[in-house]
Amino acid sequence: MLRQFDAVLGTGSLLGYSKAITAPAVVLHGSHDPMLAAAHGRSVAAAIPGARFVVVDGMGHDLPEPVWRPIIETLTENFARAGIR
Repeated sequence: MLRQFDAVLGTGSLLGYSKAITAPAVVLHGSHDPMLAAAHGRSVAAAIPGARFVVVDGMGHDLPEPVWRPIIETLTENFARAGIR
């Protein structure tokens, strides 16, 4: 967790990169994320034109098996928006 926090601090703002994304995008955020509040994910989604913001219930800052299905379903929907099969 400390390494991830250091990475966040070390990279600075990625807002310019987010605004440049043109592909269909979805921002996933865990409802129980101990590192970043949902508002951060919502801000990232707001910076990406047309992006969807999805809160994954029960997910923290990791990917435990119980959240795999909703994540796969959300990503599959996004791939369909992008025309990827």
